[in-house]
Amino acid sequence: MDKQEVIKVLREKLALWDKIIPLMTKATTVAMQKAQAMENLEKDSKRSYQYDSQIKIKKTLPIHNELEIQEQIRFRHSRECLATAKKKFAPLRVFLIVATVIGIIITSAPHIMNLLGDQMDPYLKFASTIGYRVNGMAFQETGFDIEQLTAWVLAIFSLGAQALTVFLAGLSALSSLKKKIEKRVPSFSSASKGLWVAATVIVGIFGLFTWVVTTPVGLVSLAVVILASLIANASVAKLPDATLPQATPAELQRLQDAKKLDEENRAANEAERRDENEKAKKKFLDEQKKYAKQCKDEIAAYEKEIDQLTDEVAALKKQVDTELLSEKDNNYNTIEQLLNYLENGRADTLKEALYMVDMAKERERDRETQRQIAHMQMENDRFMAQMKRDEERRYNDRLLAQQRDHNERIQREQSRHNAEVEAHNREMERELEKIKRDHNL
Repeated sequence: MDKQEVIKVLREKLALWDKIIPLMTKATTVAMQKAQAMENLEKDSKRSYQYDSQIKIKKTLPIHNELEIQEQIRFRHSRECLATAKKKFAPLRVFLIVATVIGIIITSAPHIMNLLGDQMDPYLKFASTIGYRVNGMAFQETGFDIEQLTAWVLAIFSLGAQALTVFLAGLSALSSLKKKIEKRVPSFSSASKGLWVAATVIVGIFGLFTWVVTTPVGLVSLAVVILASLIANASVAKLPDATLPQATPAELQRLQDAKKLDEENRAANEAERRDENEKAKKKFLDEQKKYAKQCKDEIAAYEKEIDQLTDEVAALKKQVDTELLSEKDNNYNTIEQLLNYLENGRADTLKEALYMVDMAKERERDRETQRQIAHMQMENDRFMAQMKRDEERRYNDRLLAQQRDHNERIQREQSRHNAEVEAHNREMERELEKIKRDHNL
């Protein structure tokens, strides 16, 4: 067969390969689509419906009736406790006010009697106690002596300090009573017990001093206020606790009815929720079946298309067979190279062209081998360079370690030498001291 006939045959085979390759590519793509559809089908078949406890239902029946009744009981009980506390507090407040007034009267009476009777000795004693000395010299203009003036000032001071102490003690007792009620009934009030107690202590220091040095009997006034406070606090100890609601028989019945209704509503809601879940499950299974059918239809279509493409490729491959080429050379790339050599005049016969194709393949294999060798050489060079860097680093580390050991050894020698020098110096000093003592002797 001459050259032109060979070229004609090769052209025909190349045209067939131009048809075969796209068909094979399409068959591969379709096979991948089929595999994806089969994977989707398998994944979807493994899914199962999960019960939804929060699924929306048509009408949710209330299930908090018992809590609402309990809240109503708490509100009613708190309101009644507050009314009882206010009713109890009103006379006790009057009682503490009266006790405070009596205490002020008790502590003020001795001072008033002393002032009216001109009995100033306690206040002169007060002045002496605080280190204040007065004489009996009178003012020439008024004839009023300093001693009398001092006694009056100290009397008024004592009266004011004691009365203020009793007054503040009364306020502390009142705030303590409010605090006691507040523990039982939190909504009663907000008492500033600490503030009044602190004020009573501060002022009471001065009041207590004046009581001791002037009128000790006035301390009875504080006892009156304290006793009244204890009586008032004891009387509110049995107030009902607003934080512990007590239900009436009617409210207990309402609670039972509400609890029963809540249970019935809860059961009804759950039944409707189960029905809705059954509907949702049925819908899920229907959609799953529909999707499975869709996937199976797609898989069947892909298989049909693959069979059709396979038949077309097989038919074309029968046509592409030729006696001119062996099976290994009967491919698109080889035929294209053969045509290139024959049509460009680089080969005159098919045998020469096949030889040149084999040589080109051999050169390509050589180039690939060289590339692999070069790559291996580059990797080897990189490995050797890394080994060299590691060795240099280890060598440098050894040098540094040796240098550190040398430095430490030098430091130890220096320390030992310094210690010997110091010991020698101390010995010389002792010898000098001995010589000086001997010389003095």
